Amino acid sequence: MKKINGKLKPDNNFKWKFRKQLLAACFFLLVCITGITAAAKGMTENAGTNQTERIPGCGLADTAYSYDGGKTWTSDSFLEVAGNGTYEVMVRDRLGNISSGSFRVDKIDRTAPAAEAVVRPEGFVKDKAVIILSASDDGSGLAGRPYSYDGGRTWTADSMHEVEENGDYQAAVRDAAGNITRLTVPVKNIDRDPPEISFSLTPEHWRSGSAVLTVHAVDQGCGLDAKAFSFDNGRTFQISGRKVIQEPGEIKVLVRDALGNFSHGYYRAVPLRKLEWTRPE
Repeated sequence: MKKINGKLKPDNNFKWKFRKQLLAACFFLLVCITGITAAAKGMTENAGTNQTERIPGCGLADTAYSYDGGKTWTSDSFLEVAGNGTYEVMVRDRLGNISSGSFRVDKIDRTAPAAEAVVRPEGFVKDKAVIILSASDDGSGLAGRPYSYDGGRTWTADSMHEVEENGDYQAAVRDAAGNITRLTVPVKNIDRDPPEISFSLTPEHWRSGSAVLTVHAVDQGCGLDAKAFSFDNGRTFQISGRKVIQEPGEIKVLVRDALGNFSHGYYRAVPLRKLEWTRPE
């Protein structure tokens, strides 16, 4: 102890224990005096324990703690803070002797992770596409199971997710503090639809000689195959959708896209009439 102005005051050997508990949006501080060293008679040295002790002497004031530089005092040894920064705590005894210390809070994290999503492969597929999420978090770090592909109902550690249908998928990424980034991931490259086909006959009113059957095809997905048209039940395919007809009869036409999705129809060529097209059931 030091004698100042006729009063005994504690020296600088107060030992403080700051117990910190990080929550998602706030920070608590518990101030405990755990020991005091002194040379005065009747006082003992305590190396510090996990027990809050009564100070020999006059004891702590009823409102012993201040967290605003001594402007106000409270009996509450917990301090709740809403943001990162450096905070000062002051403790006084019944005679007005004051000790102070400071601590820095840098673990409050309200920032959601940085995240992005890609769909692979980039081109069209017939069966499945894969959503791939990538994320980083400079605060609390990513959670142990940070990824969701159903809007946050379930979570997984897998950053890749297979889908079998086109549509908008609601993905999410969370950090260890519970902050969430949400993403809408459009999948448009799954193609199981066959080409759309129509036909025409030249001349329109076939009376004699030959006629030309033209198959018109459009595919809104992956596009037509380089050799998309078959007039012999799929045994051979050709680039052109045109076929010369010499005599009446039934013709089976197949049209395929680049992924092998097929449209097919039977056509009956009859002189003096338009071709009759029967769609498959």
